[in-house]
Amino acid sequence: MKRWISCLSPGGWVALVEIDDLWRGHHPLPEDIRAALEEFEERLRTQGGYDFRMGRRLAAVCRDIGLTAISESRWNDAELAFDGPASAEILSAWGRRFERLPAMKAYFGAKRFDQIAGAFLDSIQSPNHRSTAAVVMVQAKRPS
Repeated sequence: MKRWISCLSPGGWVALVEIDDLWRGHHPLPEDIRAALEEFEERLRTQGGYDFRMGRRLAAVCRDIGLTAISESRWNDAELAFDGPASAEILSAWGRRFERLPAMKAYFGAKRFDQIAGAFLDSIQSPNHRSTAAVVMVQAKRPS
């Protein structure tokens, strides 16, 4: 991001979008599954990988690198952050997403990974499904 802001003219702005709580933000999830996802997310973050909770930290990160956060908004998303049971199309998209996660599969091993994926998919198709995940957008400005 520091490289990006160096390309902004003084007074120029950027809009950044991140998902917050992509995995753990779906309920109901069995507690052991939630704990496993939390462990995986934390491991990835501490090893310099993706931060699955970056959405909630995005405005602060902008301020830390010298930008002024002008606005911050959070919203639901039909696929990533929704309430109620997932449609067949959304369920299929999440199934394909799990197929593209070799690092998570390697981390947990195939059997545990399949259990986690199955529990997650069960959760998002539950009539009681609710999401605390959100898409976060921060508009930030480079000082003049």
